[in-house]
This record gives sequence, C-alpha cells and structure tokens, in this order.
Amino acid sequence: MAFSQAISGLNVASSHLDVIGNNIANSATFGFKSASASFADVYAGSGIGLGVKLAGIQQNFNDGSITKTNRATDLAISGGGFFRLQDTNGDIFYSRNGQFGKDAKGQLVNPQGMVVTGYPVAMLNGVPTIQKGALPTPITIQTDMMNARATDDIRMTANLDSGQAAIAATGATVFNPTDNKTYSYSSSVTAFDSLGNERALNVYFAKRPGAAGAANTQWDIYVVDPSQAAPGAPSHTLSFNQNGQLTSAANFNFNLAAHNGGAASTINFNFADSRQQRLAS
Repeated sequence: MAFSQAISGLNVASSHLDVIGNNIANSATFGFKSASASFADVYAGSGIGLGVKLAGIQQNFNDGSITKTNRATDLAISGGGFFRLQDTNGDIFYSRNGQFGKDAKGQLVNPQGMVVTGYPVAMLNGVPTIQKGALPTPITIQTDMMNARATDDIRMTANLDSGQAAIAATGATVFNPTDNKTYSYSSSVTAFDSLGNERALNVYFAKRPGAAGAANTQWDIYVVDPSQAAPGAPSHTLSFNQNGQLTSAANFNFNLAAHNGGAASTINFNFADSRQQRLAS
C-alpha cells in the first residue's frame, strides 16, 4: 500500500513538472495563458488514505504585458474576450494572439491564414455604428485613399491617490509643466489634426487643498500642447466625495491650436468612471 501511495506522488509531481515546463516553453508565445496544477487527496475507507491525484489544470486568464511591435495590424486584448477567426473551411476558432497581417485581398489574417472576423459597421445618421447581432464578416483593411479626420473625442479614466499631498496653486507652486513640484501626476495621449498629423498632448493632474470642512477633494487638470504656451488656468477640475466618487462634470473641451498646416479643432475630454482612493505605496 505504501508503495502505491509513493508512486501516486511521483506521478503527480511529474504532471506538475510537465505543466511548469509547458509554461516555460511558451514564455515567448503571444497570447499564451499559463496554467497551474491542483491536487487532491485520495480518501480510503481507513484513515490512512490512498495517496494523491491530479485534480485539474487551471489556465490563468489574467492580462499579460502589452508589447509594442510597431506593426499597425498587431492587436492586443485588455480584459475578457477573444479574437474570432475563420479558416478556409468556414470553421470558427478563438484566440488571444493578436499577431495579424494582411493577405492579398486586404483581409486581416493570422500567421496561419485564418481571417479575423467582426461585426459589420453601418452609417446611421452620419455616425459609424456596429451592427450587433449581425453575422460576423471578415475584416478588410481598405487600401484606397482615406480622408484624414481630426480627433474629436478622448476618453481617459483616472485612479487618483487620495493620500497624495495637496499642492497650492500659488507662489512657487503655480502650475509649471517643467517643474514636477507643481503637479501630482502626468500622463500623455496622442491626438490627430485635420491633416492626420500626430499631436502629442500632455495631461497633468494637481491635487488642490480643500476648503476647511469641505467634504469634496479637488484635482485640477491641465492639458498641454507642447507646441503652444502652457495654460495659466486649469483645463478642468474634478471633484470627488468622501467615497471617492466623481461628483463634478466628467467632460470638458480642449481647443487644439492650428499647427504645421493642420486646422484648429476642438477635442472633448471625458473622464467618466474616474475615482479617488488610497493607493498602495
């Protein structure tokens, strides 16, 4: 009996090593999801038990790191979901690997030649609208000339640290994008002008001291176009209640100045779903 129990342990350990080895072998495979083995005791009528068995192998579907490939057709999924693929026989496959290219027909395909499919888009009142519920069709990348379109909407979600020290917008700490002591955080986003030129915009967040007894916390947002002078006043102010929920308007407009032949335009920034909470240091 003791011999069979020992053998069960060796067999399970071997399976565990197989799982680990497979994880290591696929460490450079895009879209691969690592796995872990779980074990279970084998009960017997007596109190001694009959050893151990492999209870199952679970895949880890957490997001991996996003890798920049400099290929316009490569994609990555953040969160749940799969790419829907179809082979030449019409069979459907699902994958998390977003390494795609174009075939001779301009269709988006994976390295095995399967086409990437998606819901068709139709123009409704001048707005491109996804036709949910329609039969997915192959995604084709148009190669003819397309008119440039200026960015008109940018959506950002901020998770701001409630423990961050407030900065007074006076004296030496008046906002200055070249002095990191005058703001709490910074980020960046890319917009496009009417000619399709990339315009890098810097977004700065500065936590402000609240009024005595005030329940709200305020954060000033400064959107800075490096080709223009830094603004003296904030682009917008976000207010949060004692539960960290946004209480002020989430939207504001930013005027993108004309530059390098591109026309001036207006961009709507949307900070809906932003929160303020204590972040681990």
